Amino acid sequence: MWYEHWGLVRDPFQDEGAPYVPLASHDEAVARLLHLIDSAEPVGFLRGDPGSGKSRVLGRALEAARRPDRKFAMATGRMGRDALLGTLARKLGGRPAEAATESAALRSLRQAVAVCRIQGAAVVLVVDGDPEDADQRGLLVALLGLAREAGRVTVIAAGEDGDEAGEAEEALASWSLRIRMPRLTFTEAEGYVRGRLDSAGCPEPLFGRRAMARLHLLSGGTPRGLNRLASLSLMAASLRRLEAVPSDLVDDVSGECRLPVGLGPPA
Repeated sequence: MWYEHWGLVRDPFQDEGAPYVPLASHDEAVARLLHLIDSAEPVGFLRGDPGSGKSRVLGRALEAARRPDRKFAMATGRMGRDALLGTLARKLGGRPAEAATESAALRSLRQAVAVCRIQGAAVVLVVDGDPEDADQRGLLVALLGLAREAGRVTVIAAGEDGDEAGEAEEALASWSLRIRMPRLTFTEAEGYVRGRLDSAGCPEPLFGRRAMARLHLLSGGTPRGLNRLASLSLMAASLRRLEAVPSDLVDDVSGECRLPVGLGPPA
């Protein structure tokens, strides 16, 4: 395999099996999510650009927050509201809804949450990704109402920045915590790439400063973009039997990807 050329045991930029790489902005987001859960606040938002690392940060925070007296349920937003509510209920041990409707799914979730609270457990409900039917406000209003009704229930909504998301948040709760995932700085991007390489068995810096600058620019400072471009660059460089990745090769492979608007190699 191409990664053996670099002394790697796997593709370091595939998310499956890759460890969390500590970065200042991501660690701060994790800390704020933990504060949200520890304080049992009713609702909080994690927002950022596509590929900015929201799911990985969220996973890190939930892992650190797990305790015997807490129950967690997470559902992807890429489904309809009735399916999403039903998934949350099922993950809390609730009975399947008697009908495939939003109201039935919400009743099932409310019952599951009530059982958890009777048992003395706090509840954390997580929606990772914006709902498929795009009616974020209606879904969040329903979940926030449930949280306030039951007490010690925290709703975390992770998704992309957008006008509708902002309007939903503003309408829901004053002073609710809104955590923004910024794009990575050059220093963070460099640390991210090195951390990924090190985790796969290669502590050597395979990208020089100029190549790293191109990676940072063309990726838009997002972990997803860095993963894609770094993996393709290493693959191409290994086939050419290079000992490091030059900056012009990063530009070349970027042409194989759909880059964020306004970004691209020089003409």
